[in-house]
Amino acid sequence: MIEQSKVWAKEEIQAAHGTPEEQILAMYEKAIGRKPESSEVTKLKTFLDQQAGEYGKLDERAWADVAHVLFNAKDFIYLN
Repeated sequence: MIEQSKVWAKEEIQAAHGTPEEQILAMYEKAIGRKPESSEVTKLKTFLDQQAGEYGKLDERAWADVAHVLFNAKDFIYLN
């Protein structure tokens, strides 16, 4: 899971979807299959900012952590 998160983060960084919020939207839609609610984007952006503060602003580990969160989301794991 951790390695896949790193791979996905690297791919998403290279794709450069624009702002961090747009990047989060793209990742969320790929993982969950729907557009996130604004509160979900806000939570992920806050998490990204915290991780970027820990690692450094452009460190891909922050994006890998976002990918890891999405892989562990209930909507990713379970079908309705």
